[in-house]
Amino acid sequence: MSDATAIRAHLDPAAEQILGVANPAEVACVDDRGASTAGVYIAVIEGGKAFSKTTRDFK
Repeated sequence: MSDATAIRAHLDPAAEQILGVANPAEVACVDDRGASTAGVYIAVIEGGKAFSKTTRDFK
């Protein structure tokens, strides 16, 4: 496919089917403009200890 609109139409259904182990960025959805919602992992220091969290952990 070379039509960006047609490609984007298939991205959201594909993103919904990706299993957790194959989706390290936690892509949740892709809209009709190609923008995605994803959880990005970051390192956080709490109480002197390092933890891995995603941006979704913060409200």
